[in-house]
Amino acid sequence: MRVQRVGPYPIAKPPPAQRLIGSLLANKRLPRHALLQALGMLQYHCGWISPNHLSDLSRFAKLSIGEIKGIIEFYHFLSLQPPKPYCIYLSTNIIDRWQRAGLDLSLLEENENVDVKQTSCVGMCDQGGSLLINGLPLTGLTQERIEKINDLILRQEPLSQWPQDWFTVEESIHVKGPLLTNSIQPGDALNKARKLGEAGFLKILQASNLRGRGGAGFPTHLKWKACIDARGDQKYIVCNADEGEPGTFKDRLLLTSYLAKVVEGMCIAAWMTGASRGFIYLRYEYIYLLEKIQATLSACREQGVLDSATFDIEVMLGAGAYICGEESAMLESMEGKRGIPRIRPPFPVTHGLFDKPTIVNNVETFCNIAYLADDGLQAFIDNGNAGSRGSKIHSVAGDCERSGIYEYPFGSTVKEMLHGCGGEQAQAVQVGGPSGKLVLRADFDTPVDFDHVSSSGSFMVFGPGRDLKLVAQNFLHFFKDESCGFCTPCRVGTQVLAQHFDRVCEGLESQHEWELMNDIASLMGQASHCGLGHTAANPFIDWRDNNVTADSLSAKPEFIPVFDLAKATAYSRSLREENHDN
Repeated sequence: MRVQRVGPYPIAKPPPAQRLIGSLLANKRLPRHALLQALGMLQYHCGWISPNHLSDLSRFAKLSIGEIKGIIEFYHFLSLQPPKPYCIYLSTNIIDRWQRAGLDLSLLEENENVDVKQTSCVGMCDQGGSLLINGLPLTGLTQERIEKINDLILRQEPLSQWPQDWFTVEESIHVKGPLLTNSIQPGDALNKARKLGEAGFLKILQASNLRGRGGAGFPTHLKWKACIDARGDQKYIVCNADEGEPGTFKDRLLLTSYLAKVVEGMCIAAWMTGASRGFIYLRYEYIYLLEKIQATLSACREQGVLDSATFDIEVMLGAGAYICGEESAMLESMEGKRGIPRIRPPFPVTHGLFDKPTIVNNVETFCNIAYLADDGLQAFIDNGNAGSRGSKIHSVAGDCERSGIYEYPFGSTVKEMLHGCGGEQAQAVQVGGPSGKLVLRADFDTPVDFDHVSSSGSFMVFGPGRDLKLVAQNFLHFFKDESCGFCTPCRVGTQVLAQHFDRVCEGLESQHEWELMNDIASLMGQASHCGLGHTAANPFIDWRDNNVTADSLSAKPEFIPVFDLAKATAYSRSLREENHDN
């Protein structure tokens, strides 16, 4: 799959589908698992999935147009509507909103050549004001730059002719720990693991107590052992690079500057399990990284680290669905379906991709595997504490002097991390994104590890002037927008929580309101189908626990109607009275 700068979109005469997705076809057939990849590339190059492209895909994939439309409508970045020459996506997460504060975007919103849309997070919280335009990141927004962008769009200048420094994404690494410092020569980590033997390296993995870095913290050796023991003529290794938690951008760095280390970790997993194929599931917001990722994979093949005869890796694109960060939803997406989480058990280690045994780990976990194999057990366990060995890479952004990447040993406190980024004046931080934990100033001595406050990588800093109620409101709307809609507790619960918390922000809450939100939050945590629903009420729960007491609740009115009938009918009644008087 090739990615090039596209803009303006070829609206008048979109190229035929076969020209853009020919590499995905086998004997003029499109395998079902390649459907989402085909849709993603058509969307990127043309700005939409046209009726002609739909017909072509239906013919190639032997699927009805209705079924293909159902998949398109599930994913945020796929569209059936003809585009304007340019499409801009603005992030709605609270940090990006603050960074754009004071910028007047009305010029772009009113420009007839551009669609301005919204998405949850583009992974750019460390880059100042930023946006995506036709799939490419544009950073360092200022009012002057916005005016220049508007002029270029009015003239429909190709993106290749725009100032290229506008598209620069800085690494912004501020603190390097062992993982970011360690330099691995091609093949070294895999060779060192092989010298230990499969049983020997599994013992090292168990002794290291390496736990998944995606946030859940499941012991890696248990997951791998289950996949090793699973029966199957084919096994797969999947790297979850669907970094969708708002405020997180560490994987963006690892996929560009440390991908060779990720590949080595995946190769070790393949050697241990006997897998011959691996996949990197890349979020659509990072499609601009695809060309560089492909180049790194090609270099790994030339160096002998990857080999099509033994183990090779290919990239699969997501299409904009936060739920696909959940491993079973991601596997459904990789099979060309809607990203609906599966019922578990069975688990992916026995029935994963294409119903075969599959190891799914995230980008940072595979980096840790390579580091463990290369530097050894002692170097790994020298960092962290008994329950949380090693280090953690954090995406730090918000009200601090130095937003960016920080690697700290597990057990480092919130206070230490704030000191490092120049955020000592913060009133609170959100650790682990909206689904994580709000830590107030009184608790800044809390360690960030699996036993205290766990993190998937996001570390949002909230200064003393911020209204934390509005932060919670932003997070609740994020979950409302990102619910996959499969189960009622999450689909309805996220809507109800967002709607009623809006009333809290307007000062219209009542005792009835709080009772309803408490009941809904409890129901979502117990009855939702997957982890998204289980944690979607966390922003409300944190706000409630930190701000609402029995006394403050009893002082509120018992009930405030959502709909004021007298107010709504006042105008019509006044007209009737006028007519009656006449």
